[in-house]
Amino acid sequence: MAESSLTQERFDIMHAIVEQLDHAYRKHGKELWSRHEFYAILLEEVDELFDAIKQDLTMEEMEIEVKQIQCGLSTHGKQM
Repeated sequence: MAESSLTQERFDIMHAIVEQLDHAYRKHGKELWSRHEFYAILLEEVDELFDAIKQDLTMEEMEIEVKQIQCGLSTHGKQM
């Protein structure tokens, strides 16, 4: 894969995560999470990804769950 193509792919991934984070903030607010809330949210998202895998969903459908996991991780990382 050419470097410029890889750079664009990374940009697209980060853009999708930011969009997901904006959506989550609009839906749930920007309040800080406790460690327990973070764990519960992360567990729920990983369970949803596992369900998508078990249902043999498309990669595009599974990517949605992966982006939500990444979003949660990046959100909690800002609070540390």
